[in-house]
Amino acid sequence: GATAQVRGNAYRLIVLVMCALGLVVPIFKTPPVWIMLASQAVGSVILPTTVLCLAYLLNNKSLMGEQTNRPRENFVLGIVVIFSLTMAGIGIVGLLS
Repeated sequence: GATAQVRGNAYRLIVLVMCALGLVVPIFKTPPVWIMLASQAVGSVILPTTVLCLAYLLNNKSLMGEQTNRPRENFVLGIVVIFSLTMAGIGIVGLLS
């Protein structure tokens, strides 16, 4: 398999950002529970975008060839998008209140 590039600048930048995010709680004296709720809300907002990108790629005939999604699979992806949008709305409203 491929070897990990742990000495590259991109890797170091990602590690630096992740370490800096860990300092949000002690520096700003933010309650850890609020940070956990915020991360879940952000995740629920990202999920519909991810599913829509996945649906686009799975329906791309030049990329997938004969293995593109069937209408039934697109229907299920649509249900997942609707559900995740609903959960994202609930998460955002709960976070703001």
